[in-house]
Amino acid sequence: MDQQDHPMPAGVTGAAGPSGPGGTDASPVPTVRSWLFDGEGRPHVVRIELPLSAGEMVAALYGEHEHLMPADLDTDEEVWEHIAVVIVQDGLKAVEQLADMIDAQEPCRSLAAPEWLALCRHRVGEVIAGTT
Repeated sequence: MDQQDHPMPAGVTGAAGPSGPGGTDASPVPTVRSWLFDGEGRPHVVRIELPLSAGEMVAALYGEHEHLMPADLDTDEEVWEHIAVVIVQDGLKAVEQLADMIDAQEPCRSLAAPEWLALCRHRVGEVIAGTT
């Protein structure tokens, strides 16, 4: 799946990164110290870089609408952390499928949480643009 499959959704502004379209924007690296991952009995660390479209980032957050509150996305780091946790727990394929579902359901106005989707788009747009 490439960046073309899930272009930047309406309401999300900014380029793909500092070098513009096709560039990359590095997120903070969530660690054991950031409370997200339990390091007990796990002495090894795997670090990867995973390219994501803005639509996939939005989908990862949108899929958590039953578990997250707007205050959970107050900081850029929290936005990145929640996206990372969803991808680790659910997998990129599930996030891609959710992005496809959003694309299909939004025109029909059949999304479960359209206001949450708007907030996710807003926060992802801010994080990408570096405006918060």
